[in-house]
Amino acid sequence: MKSQFLSEVALFVALITLAGCTSATNNTPTSTVPNPTTATLAGSWAMTKSYTGSSGGNPGSFVETTTLTYAADGTYLSSVVTVFTPTATGAVTTTYGQSKGTFSIVDDQLTLTKTQERFSSAPFADTTTGWGNQPSKVTTAAAIRDGKLYYPGGPNNTASLFTAQGTTAGVVGTWGQTQFRSTDTKPYSKTVFILKADLTATQESYSSNTATFLNAPDNPASTGTYALSGANQITFTPLGGSMSTDYYSSFGQYLVFGSDATLSAYTKQ
Repeated sequence: MKSQFLSEVALFVALITLAGCTSATNNTPTSTVPNPTTATLAGSWAMTKSYTGSSGGNPGSFVETTTLTYAADGTYLSSVVTVFTPTATGAVTTTYGQSKGTFSIVDDQLTLTKTQERFSSAPFADTTTGWGNQPSKVTTAAAIRDGKLYYPGGPNNTASLFTAQGTTAGVVGTWGQTQFRSTDTKPYSKTVFILKADLTATQESYSSNTATFLNAPDNPASTGTYALSGANQITFTPLGGSMSTDYYSSFGQYLVFGSDATLSAYTKQ
């Protein structure tokens, strides 16, 4: 429950920061970002992130590089290289993982349908051996801007991308994110943020077995207050909870946020 609550806090945090200044009504989007297409997605996109954790019980640091390659025939390949450096004794290790399948784009909804995956402690020697069937599907909004791909549905991506729901002024208004993840107990999910000019915010979360959601959220709405600061950061304080800070960016009809300044964006290679 605690980790789920903190995740909700992080969502609040990032969204509100999207204003980029101390006023919640500045930086109103004046134009929309074109939807991705097969042509604009074609090619390779890479994301590198660093974090701390443990491997085999040994604490240390990780550097993880994910490359998504989209082909004109509607297929994709995801490659992940992870380097682990132990804090104390032990050798630096590198692991390799790949998954592949098909992709489709409808409006701004990008779907990855994974069919197979493979893992290795050494670089892959060829493109054909070691694959195992592991079907899954993810659908969520995607946006491309200035050579960056924002897609929370990509492998190991911890960012979130929200779309304006109706009229907004800066960050003030209603913002929504709808996703489909076939591996979830209830594969359809929707998160709605209502951000107000008085610096209060409300989050509503919905889940369903179908694409139709009930009128009422799964649980009582989460509420709190927020404060914007420089360096594209926001601090959110949930009622009865502790403060949390995140990073953001706003462009066109979107708000995107993440746990670090890169916002888990993939860069065109």
